[in-house]
Amino acid sequence: MAIGGVQYSPDSSYTYAGMLKSFPGGRLGEGWYSKVIASWLTYRYDTNISGTDYEIRARAPGIEGGVGYGWKRDRYTLSLSGSIGLRHITVKPIVPDNEETGNVWTFNPQLQGTFALTPKIEAGTLASYAFGQKSAYAQARLAWKPSGTWFVGLQEIYLKGRNYRINQHGIVVGRPLANGYTLEISGGRSRPRDSDSTGYIAFGLSRVF
Repeated sequence: MAIGGVQYSPDSSYTYAGMLKSFPGGRLGEGWYSKVIASWLTYRYDTNISGTDYEIRARAPGIEGGVGYGWKRDRYTLSLSGSIGLRHITVKPIVPDNEETGNVWTFNPQLQGTFALTPKIEAGTLASYAFGQKSAYAQARLAWKPSGTWFVGLQEIYLKGRNYRINQHGIVVGRPLANGYTLEISGGRSRPRDSDSTGYIAFGLSRVF
């Protein structure tokens, strides 16, 4: 499976592309699989250093690779994975004392799952943590499937780093396309800890080979 996407708000952005592949003899979503993901993260926050206010802006390209294991049953799916990554963090115009910069190695455990509450309503979650970078990501979703070809739902996202915290809530729509592609579009409000609420939008595309 190939995956890619981008999420943007005035306070943060995340762009990614990667591959997930089942081990020989297995099926993706059931059993062992490997993954490689490249990404580009940006974020901003306000801080005060020695009586002077600063708007800190950071960018952090990175790559990670690892393995995971998936379970698939009639009403639920579950996936646990872990990866080792390297991210290069640049911070401007000044580096706060507790901000990590330069090359940072990370260990990234992740949990992802879905559960069918009814034949047409499904709950889902995704949670991960980056040891080394000390950042967390959590997503909760409740989706309605009016037909077998698309879904619409509500989505909550929580992002946290050493010096920033962002809560997002919005709507997500997904639809399978031709040739194994699936498209997801979401948008809503983003609430940073240190600034006013803004909008966000995200696009995700995957393909099963």
